[in-house]
Amino acid sequence: MFVFLFARASHRSITTRLDAIERRGRGDAKRNVRFRIVSKSTSADLESVGPQTNRRGTSRRNTLAGIVRVRKKVKSLGKIDIVCGDITNLEIDVIVNAANTTLLGGGGIDGAIHRAAGPELLAECRTLGGCQPGEAKITRGYHLPARFVIHTVGPIWHGGKHEEAETLANCYRNSLQLAVENGIKTVAFPAISCGAYGYPIQAAAQIAMNTTREFLATNDKIDKVIFVLWGEEFYEVWRQFL
Repeated sequence: MFVFLFARASHRSITTRLDAIERRGRGDAKRNVRFRIVSKSTSADLESVGPQTNRRGTSRRNTLAGIVRVRKKVKSLGKIDIVCGDITNLEIDVIVNAANTTLLGGGGIDGAIHRAAGPELLAECRTLGGCQPGEAKITRGYHLPARFVIHTVGPIWHGGKHEEAETLANCYRNSLQLAVENGIKTVAFPAISCGAYGYPIQAAAQIAMNTTREFLATNDKIDKVIFVLWGEEFYEVWRQFL
């Protein structure tokens, strides 16, 4: 059994208001969207979306397999869902990017989100001055199905003796707090720090789930939190803590 130490909140990280973002305007190009997450839904939190037109002007019929690679890989408990799929296909208020400190794109989820959002995302990220581990900043989603992207920087694993657990908890806590401050109701997370940063998956999953539950227990502004996990290994580990 893992012992989880609740990390103190670090609200200095919560920056960049959506009102300023919205004033810059938003492109109206239609996208090929696989899933819609419906705020304040009590029955079907994952609502299938009909055929959409993508940026190439072609139409496709969207199916559950578009976001969920294995049809049965969706589990829910209260306001928390876990899904095995691709976070860049999610139509939702905001997706969270596991970014690096430059916010200028990288590998893994970070690179996938930048590719899907288009060059406009990189241009906006250049104005933010980077981001420190545990902090969170927000941008528009541009060509993503998601309206906005919250960028947070997870810790690099150094054996657990350099406040990695506290920093990882702050990634989730500060991202959720930033969402609340901007009126966002639905949030999707990847498995932060579990790729190139080397955080042990089970420990990371426990921190992610415990921090999210702690936040939701004291704040009713978020309707749904979805962990979108790429690969069955991550999905099965997260499911243990649901």
